[in-house]
Amino acid sequence: MRIKKLYCVVLVFAFMICGTLAYSTSVSAATNPIAEWKMDEESGAIVPDSSGQVKNGTVIGATWVVDGGIIGNALNFVGSTSYVTAPPSVDRLANWSIEAWVKPVDGSGDYYIYFERNPVVNFYVSITENNSIKVETRNRFRDEGSESDGYTTVDGVITRNAWNYVVVTLEGGTDALDSGTVTCYVNGEIAGTPGALGRSKAEIIAGAEWTVGQSTVLTRINDTAEIAAGAGGVEDFNNIYPWSEMKLCNVANDGTISEGVLDRSGDSGQVMVKIPKCYYKHTYGDYKHTFEIASGPVDGFKLHPAFVRDGKEKPCVFVGAYEGYVEDGKLGSKTGVNPTTSKTIEEFRNCAHARNVTEGDVYWEQIDVQTYSAIQLLYLVEYANTNCQAMIGKGVSNGGSCVATGGCDDLNGVSNIASEFNDPVNYRGIENIWGNVYSWIDGVNIKNDERQPYIADHDYVSQEVTGDYIATEVILPEENGYFKEIAYSETADWLIMPSSVGSELSYIPDYFNCYWPNENNKLVLAGGSWLENDHAGLFHWCVNTSGGSRDNFGSRALAIPSN
Repeated sequence: MRIKKLYCVVLVFAFMICGTLAYSTSVSAATNPIAEWKMDEESGAIVPDSSGQVKNGTVIGATWVVDGGIIGNALNFVGSTSYVTAPPSVDRLANWSIEAWVKPVDGSGDYYIYFERNPVVNFYVSITENNSIKVETRNRFRDEGSESDGYTTVDGVITRNAWNYVVVTLEGGTDALDSGTVTCYVNGEIAGTPGALGRSKAEIIAGAEWTVGQSTVLTRINDTAEIAAGAGGVEDFNNIYPWSEMKLCNVANDGTISEGVLDRSGDSGQVMVKIPKCYYKHTYGDYKHTFEIASGPVDGFKLHPAFVRDGKEKPCVFVGAYEGYVEDGKLGSKTGVNPTTSKTIEEFRNCAHARNVTEGDVYWEQIDVQTYSAIQLLYLVEYANTNCQAMIGKGVSNGGSCVATGGCDDLNGVSNIASEFNDPVNYRGIENIWGNVYSWIDGVNIKNDERQPYIADHDYVSQEVTGDYIATEVILPEENGYFKEIAYSETADWLIMPSSVGSELSYIPDYFNCYWPNENNKLVLAGGSWLENDHAGLFHWCVNTSGGSRDNFGSRALAIPSN
């Protein structure tokens, strides 16, 4: 968000979530603000957010005017190089209000009061040279070079060289053009007839296509078609939902979320990565897989099953930023400890459940197949390359032993390798999602005589293939080898497991490890460990065990919102 290009002095800038406008004579009377900047600090480069939402602003180029505000001090903005930058606030909200005291001086052109650059929609509130108020939204990926969706008041509602109390509201905005009602007030009076805006929640579709063959490269499609291939496009995905909202945070046992200053020690809650809900589509034909992710509901797309549990939709899931560590019988996620290994999948499951509290806002599990598959899909569309070791790093996979958590802390959530060839890797805050130690994957059991995964999304039971466990209609390869072809089933089109394997380090150069002579149903591990070398990777699956524990078998915490 930037407040810029305004020849004016601003005293107060605040946001509310509301259904109807509740006009008041001062912004401090607003209820439930989601950001509030008084801009009366007199000096300094920080504009505190007094709403309690920790969206502090940074002053760029603007100057303080002592006793220059309507009450007390104010900030003076001159030209496009002076503004306050702060975290965004209104993106994807259907209802909002913005209030500001502004004093524009004489001048020409449009001057921004407020501007947000968001993952999908850029949003503007400005004063025009005709002294009207203009509200605009522009889909960043679809509307370049075209007119924005917008609403403008009648001319002459703003008075130059005087303080104006401006209130702008939107009610009922949806994806559709001209949806929602914009109303503008100046000094308590409606500034013209309310009008439509629309596109307050416009969706973007990111996608990539893979033609089955030796090349690991996918072709970018849809709204991300022009983004650079491989790691070169990551910066663009930082501004595209859901990648933009994958955030490191602390999650307490009762589900209290802290997204401000991260405490990696675990004292303020387990260190987790929030993955927001998203919609997907996977199609297959003529030896071509098409993977697409939409930021919201779009015809032909489905909510990813990571965000549907026992028929209930979830706004997000939280996956451990680190490999699991068991302390006092509870599975957790924190820096500076050796990952816990040598436990069975049932023991890790029980340790995860031990963190649950009565009437908590989340319930705790170990990572499951729905969440793991969502991470695979997010990576695949973002990097458009099946070779994650080449794109991000080999990981801890070249012999030796496992390393302690925290090797990627200095990356602060940026996808990369810690420093050297055999060091930990990080995908958007998730450390060692491949390499170091295997992770048990819950919610999936393989029926041995069919080589078919059976999947449940709640009440996990090892080796079970009845009841809540549903057949996927995916048949896994009969032998070990490198992942060569992705299985496709309309029943489980979100599942990224192999239907065939080969000997080449190409196609999808991660290994599939199986053992079918034993008649027992199989459990699933993923990612590989310090022993795997080229076998390790985000698409490495191991289905050769019916239970037991080893010193390279670990787990990872998962927290799912209760409501």
